[in-house]
Amino acid sequence: MATLTKNMTKEEIFQLKNRLSSFILKESTPPYTYYQIKTKECTITAYTSGKVVFQGADLSWLEPVTPQKEAQDQAGSDEVGTGDYFGPVVVASCIVTKEAREKLSHLGIQDSKQVDDIKIRKLAPLIKDVCPHSILIVPNSKYNDMHDSCNMVDMKCRLHNQAYVNLIHKGYTLPKQIVIDQFVQEKSYYRYLQGFPEVIRGIGSA
Repeated sequence: MATLTKNMTKEEIFQLKNRLSSFILKESTPPYTYYQIKTKECTITAYTSGKVVFQGADLSWLEPVTPQKEAQDQAGSDEVGTGDYFGPVVVASCIVTKEAREKLSHLGIQDSKQVDDIKIRKLAPLIKDVCPHSILIVPNSKYNDMHDSCNMVDMKCRLHNQAYVNLIHKGYTLPKQIVIDQFVQEKSYYRYLQGFPEVIRGIGSA
């Protein structure tokens, strides 16, 4: 049986009892206590000194919650148009900082498949205003020229890489966490980029 001791004010002690009132199976008042109550999971003894002793098989629910690490700055990119007959192919990358997250958090941004076109048109300029970004558009004529010398996976690797290169050329520093929605294995991704003068490394996949 595990034992956990906490120091609580008198007010907190009776607030605890009130919260557990519907779970109390037995209650008594041993010497020097406000109460001792038994629930299905544990026994709680609240002393007049302010010490509260919890005894039970599993007291993990009483352990303080470890605060989550603050989210890091991130960069990400994705593409559209690769499955469309009429094109164009578009790849966009952006950097999301802590400040940007705070500004965007109330907008209800989520997977684009869950958002209609009207809302997307409203969200896009708001995101562009606060997030450093790079947008590459390959019109049909350019796509046909590129397709003569590379396949679609090759093309997407080049475009995603160039989108991040453009951010650097604009004067931005890429964060450590960079994510691309996976369309190819990491080894193959970098193999397609062999020979290019600027290749952005350390990219993960989602």
